[in-house]
Parts: sequence; C-alpha cells; structure tokens
Amino acid sequence: MGPLRSGGFGSFNALAFDDEGRLFALEYGDLFQVNLKTGAAQRLGSLGGSWGSDGDLAWVGKALVATVNGGGSACHLVRIDMKTWRATDVGRIRYVPAPTTGDAQGAESKGDAKKDRPDRARNFADVWGLIWDGRTLYGVTPEGEVLRIDHRTARARPVMRVSARFYGACALLRV
Repeated sequence: MGPLRSGGFGSFNALAFDDEGRLFALEYGDLFQVNLKTGAAQRLGSLGGSWGSDGDLAWVGKALVATVNGGGSACHLVRIDMKTWRATDVGRIRYVPAPTTGDAQGAESKGDAKKDRPDRARNFADVWGLIWDGRTLYGVTPEGEVLRIDHRTARARPVMRVSARFYGACALLRV
C-alpha cells in the first residue's frame, strides 16, 4: 500500500476494515474508503448533522459504527448506513448502574458526588478507541478506562481502569 492520504481537510482519526477487507476512514464528519494499493482516499459522504469523529470506527457484525461528538460534552455511538453513509444515533455512551435492592430510584438518586464511584451514572466524554472481538464491543478512553459497550443501546460498563492513557485502539486479526 502507498502512503495513506487524507481527504484534504486534516487527517484521519478513525480506521476500520469491514468483513470484505475494505478500509474505511473518518476525517471529522466525512467518511472515506481507502484504496489499499495506492493509499488514496475516496470521499463517500458526510455523517450528517453536526456529527464529527470523536475517535474510532469499528465493523460490528454487518454494521459500521463510530464514536462521534455533536458539539456537546458526551460521546455518542452511531451506526453508519452503508448506502447513504449517514449516521444514526444509537445513543450517548453512558454507564447507568442497576438499581440496588430496596432502592426503587436506582443508585443515581443517592446524591453521592464522588466522581469515580462505580454506582453513579455518568456519560463518557471521549471514547477514542473501539475494538470488536466478534461478540463484544469494547471502548477505551484517554482516562485509561476500558469499557464494554452494548452496540445496540450505547450503554457502557467499565471493565477496568489502567494507568495508561488510550488515544486509540486496534485488534489483532486471526489469519
């Protein structure tokens, strides 16, 4: 493959292969397909609305998904239509704990202001890496969190926190 060349506005910050071996890339709100022989990128279309890439793409089953930001403080998961190239919002990537026994309102209503409590609902501002392992979608954050993300609802559950800061992710392919 030749050198990877962006669409001209800046640089790609998200890449993913589909199950046919096509390479897709995001440059802010524009989706491209990359020619694997030359490295040239062909613009396919815009995600639409105010969506801009927040960090990554992943091929999940038969769908292309991306983490995006629409100008707010929460990262969203979107599904990209493979015919129109437009994004449909799956939802904010958000952790919502299950209600505890005897707590009809759930843990979110306890009024605890501690930022990192695992029983407190919260949005994730940046998910800069996505990994699909064939069954589960994982996301990583620049704060060192590894998340398990439901690709149908965008609900996330923290799996672990490490001292490393994640600025992207990739997965090994089985060959």
